[in-house]
Amino acid sequence: MNDVNRIIVVAFKYNDILYAMATTEFKKSKYKKLVIFYIKGRSPKDFPFQEVFDEVVYVEYFDSISKLWVNLLKIWKMNWNCDVITYSNPLLLATKYLTKISNCSKIIWVEDGLMNYYPLSDINFSISRSLKRDIQKLLHLRDSDIYTKKQFITYLLCPDKAVSYKGELKPLIFKNLLNTNEALNRLSFIQGKKLFIGQALYNTDGISKNDYMNCVNRVIKEYGIDYYVPHYGSLAESIECPFLNLSDYHITFEFIACAYDFTLYSISSTLLYSTKSINPQVRTYMIRLEGIDTEKPILQETVNGIIDYQKK
Repeated sequence: MNDVNRIIVVAFKYNDILYAMATTEFKKSKYKKLVIFYIKGRSPKDFPFQEVFDEVVYVEYFDSISKLWVNLLKIWKMNWNCDVITYSNPLLLATKYLTKISNCSKIIWVEDGLMNYYPLSDINFSISRSLKRDIQKLLHLRDSDIYTKKQFITYLLCPDKAVSYKGELKPLIFKNLLNTNEALNRLSFIQGKKLFIGQALYNTDGISKNDYMNCVNRVIKEYGIDYYVPHYGSLAESIECPFLNLSDYHITFEFIACAYDFTLYSISSTLLYSTKSINPQVRTYMIRLEGIDTEKPILQETVNGIIDYQKK
């Protein structure tokens, strides 16, 4: 029997689909099933490239400690009969449980941002950790029991820089991966443009909103940026540049990098390494701003350049 005859792609995020499509197993599989886990208020129909799958299943996922059992019950009722399963986060109770009850022989762990390039750590909140530990014990979800019985492969954008992975390491291959679709066609104007990828650092990193906006506006003016891409957590920013809200297109820059060449500037967005890894013709520049931690090796080692800025 072909060991990739039937594959199930588990997607919590858009990129879970893209990265699964870039694996050898996906390309060889004869029957492709997509399982989209979505939270209330988000439409699962917005997930891209569902049309390449033979079957698509939507599962409303409750992001609440009190409803963990509801999530697990939904997973238990589903059909996980397949040869291969792909997902991006092996720490979730959902992925651990579906791995346990599936008859698949192979698990593929795909890229999940910076997670794979630093030591893997579980959830930090004590209440959540305690409850999760109790449920794992009750359901016999010990990692040593789940993962040692399956063949495991980890596909990454930068496998040579991997820290957290399981099984064999392989690179994600994007060459000739995507045919054009409506979303990509609508974004054709990005070809050759310069974009600043925003981050709401004033909500998390101790920088003032004014200092952040001053830095961004200086970069926009000095480097001729065409579009500013606001972060979903951005709050009424005064940026002197046309805005590009990518959420309007229901796609990510990683998908766009498969089709177009462009230049990205950002302080510490993971897009600086991910888009360039997907398409070497993409150029990326990291802005080193006083008071913000940009000492992330994978970013420093993959960008085209680093621009030092001090507060003024």
